[in-house]
Amino acid sequence: MRALVTGGAGFIGTHLVRTLVGYHFDVTIFDRKPVQAGALADCPVRVITEDLANRRALQEALDSVDIVYHLAWSGIPSSSQLSIRASTENNLFFTLDLLDECRNAGVKRVVFMSSGGAIYGHAHQLPIPEHHPTSPISAYGAASTLGTWRAPVCWPPIWTLRPEYTTLAEAYPLL
Repeated sequence: MRALVTGGAGFIGTHLVRTLVGYHFDVTIFDRKPVQAGALADCPVRVITEDLANRRALQEALDSVDIVYHLAWSGIPSSSQLSIRASTENNLFFTLDLLDECRNAGVKRVVFMSSGGAIYGHAHQLPIPEHHPTSPISAYGAASTLGTWRAPVCWPPIWTLRPEYTTLAEAYPLL
């Protein structure tokens, strides 16, 4: 199976890529940042160092891809408030463009990674259930909420995953 991982050069992305390769996926990383030296040195992956804004590069990367894991997201909730327009363009609009290109390329499945804390805002209960009302408190969270909501409309076979770990210490206790 052929997979494209947007944001595959990041911390979560490199771990996902390593897992996919372990399951014998043919993986392509699409990220605007290069993969850190040694992070995936032993993994047979194709790396495209490009921005999601480059639709032609994205179209070429999606050729013959079966599944897309969308992890590419820019900024953090606090910095998104400094330029709401840039945060929205770099996150929501590029996600919608990606979904359009996935549909055009005939991609069978898309997995959209989303931060639960960013879209739910202040928790009414813990742990936060999927049906918790969304009430984002930043442009980052608002864009993620809209991406989560819009994704099924653009491209029906999609899953939204929200990592349940709140800190890296919980996710990777040996780090």
